[in-house]
Amino acid sequence: MSPLRSATLLAAVARLEKAVGLRHVAHPPRVPVYVGLARIADQAERAVARALRGAWTDALDGLDVADAYQRGDVEAVVATVAERVHQRVQDASGRAFLRARQRAAEFVSGLDAPPTAAQPASGVAKKFPQMDFFHRLFRSLDWFLLNPRMVTAALTQATRLSQVERETTVQTIRQAVVDGLEQGLPYDEAASLIEGSVGLNDRQQRALARLSARLRDQGVDGAAYDKAVGQYADRARAYRAEMIARTEGQGASNGGAFDTYTEGRRQGILEADLVKEWIAAPDACPLCTPMNGQQQPLGALFQVPDGRGVEHPPAHPNCRCKFGMAEPVGGTPTRTAPAAPPVLAQPGPDTPSEVGYQYHATNAERAASIAQAGLTPHGPSYGTDQETWPDGGTGKRTYFNPKAGTVWQFAPEDGRPVILRVKGDAAPFKAEGTGDTYLTKPVPASLLEIQTDQGWKPLRDVFPDA
Repeated sequence: MSPLRSATLLAAVARLEKAVGLRHVAHPPRVPVYVGLARIADQAERAVARALRGAWTDALDGLDVADAYQRGDVEAVVATVAERVHQRVQDASGRAFLRARQRAAEFVSGLDAPPTAAQPASGVAKKFPQMDFFHRLFRSLDWFLLNPRMVTAALTQATRLSQVERETTVQTIRQAVVDGLEQGLPYDEAASLIEGSVGLNDRQQRALARLSARLRDQGVDGAAYDKAVGQYADRARAYRAEMIARTEGQGASNGGAFDTYTEGRRQGILEADLVKEWIAAPDACPLCTPMNGQQQPLGALFQVPDGRGVEHPPAHPNCRCKFGMAEPVGGTPTRTAPAAPPVLAQPGPDTPSEVGYQYHATNAERAASIAQAGLTPHGPSYGTDQETWPDGGTGKRTYFNPKAGTVWQFAPEDGRPVILRVKGDAAPFKAEGTGDTYLTKPVPASLLEIQTDQGWKPLRDVFPDA
């Protein structure tokens, strides 16, 4: 048995001793499902964000990147930095995920409360039943089967995250080296660009490279160059750490609750007629708002409006929804969402284009918002570090491209990328020397289509409740 698993089981024994006399583990009584799981997720988020920031910062300790770049031996730096990031993220996030899952198990097992007083889960007054079975799990040897499964789930989640970070680190550093060579950067400035790329994703790294090129064109070099690159990289890393931590923390919290409900059902402790119910965040996005109150059997999938099915929240990056076990509404075994719309297509370089159309990249969450309010222009600093557009303009614009296989790469860095399109004669498009086109006026949602697995569909047909 691994040291981590042994320590986990010893901790479970300690909690078992604490539970003698059928006492509950300490948590505030009658705390709503959403609030309780949100507190647990928040703790996990802070720990994961610290792990990521620490891994990205410490990975460069003791490495002379400028010397390696000058000697043409950057691959040694790549390997060292990537492995350091992998190990640090795996170790620290694994502990955070395990704590979140165990705390979620302890919380949901002794709960009796509605999701929130201000926002009932389904708009129908009903009871979230007493989930008072934690003491019975503790008194059952089967708890020791649930706990190692949580260890495995936490380690799997941490390993997946750390592998993604290792691969991302390799890709971004290698691309930064190419960018430094193409821009003819001196060794010290190339080192700043490489170091700034650690912790960024592909899109952020491309934005950093564009910033570097602009600085060079403006004659900025030396300490001023290093400062500008460093400031952008710090902002981008902070945003990315927060997004990853929120998504993974919510996954661990909801996952721990799901594992406990599943074990309770397996042992016959959890009532057989209870169903799981989606609890949307108070400020939920247009993608998740229609899911509020959706009920499904414990082993079934929640139906997301973009056509996907998920076992439990989160439904997308930065999602803060929760779920709980509830009595079926109206006495029926389930109350499902309306029939799922076509599944949104995954765009890529091979996405075909059609003559006469202009294409725009976004993500599924924003597409749901666009279905409600239309596609509105924004300034050059929206989601980037840019102060001007490529042609020097500063007014609000929405960018398009006549090639769908080109535009997909400009989707927001968070969320699931999707492509919208509009007929080229439907609005007064202006052209840029880069091949892109743009509008300075809003595009009504009624004119937009979105790519799905069944072809292009009217945006409002895919998101009718937005």
